[in-house]
Amino acid sequence: DVVYNAADPVSHILIVNPKALTIVSASASNKIYDATNTATINGTLSGVINSDAVVLVKSGTFSTSNAGNNIAVTPSCSLTGLKASNYSLTQPSGLTANITPKYLSITSASVSNKVYDGNNTATITGTLNGVIGSDNVVLNLSAAFSDKNIGNSKVVTSTSTLSGTSSSNYALSQPTGLTANITKADLNLTNITASNKVYDRTTTATVSGTPSLSGVKGTDDVNIAGTAVYSFASSS
Repeated sequence: DVVYNAADPVSHILIVNPKALTIVSASASNKIYDATNTATINGTLSGVINSDAVVLVKSGTFSTSNAGNNIAVTPSCSLTGLKASNYSLTQPSGLTANITPKYLSITSASVSNKVYDGNNTATITGTLNGVIGSDNVVLNLSAAFSDKNIGNSKVVTSTSTLSGTSSSNYALSQPTGLTANITKADLNLTNITASNKVYDRTTTATVSGTPSLSGVKGTDDVNIAGTAVYSFASSS
């Protein structure tokens, strides 16, 4: 402010207002979810006179810390420098940006071998890695063999999912290169009875009843073929 002598009939007070500066090409950067609402503001300070020492300090906040698209961003930029007090700053408006989900991984992922059971379900183990702080995120492990049939080193695909109140802020990177074995299932003959006999120096056994198979999975088509031969484990 400039003050003139009150005795001067033309005395008056002049007020020197700060010059308003703007941020040109203002924008907010997208970011990966980090559990904070901190935003990065981009842009260039415009309107500084000559070589006045004025520095733009860029900062801003998302309206939420959760993942989403086109989230409103409020800039809170400021001015520093030796001449900063001579200027004011007009904050940009209408800024938006995205917070994308943070990818989590499953460490030490492995699949258990299993006996054929008529389906391609696989049992996978592993530990969720990358959750921020105390965010409530639960790993639901699941996986599937490439098919239900027996074989060694069969390809297994993880179909694991996330749940929990904070799970929408995350995405899951499925483990790759998983394999395991499906081995043959044992079947049993039922509905037959072996008869006692008098020692005859042979292991030949006589069986009565109509044999059937026990242990066939689901609707699998498995039948007994040929003529069954029964024998004692020993002749004595």
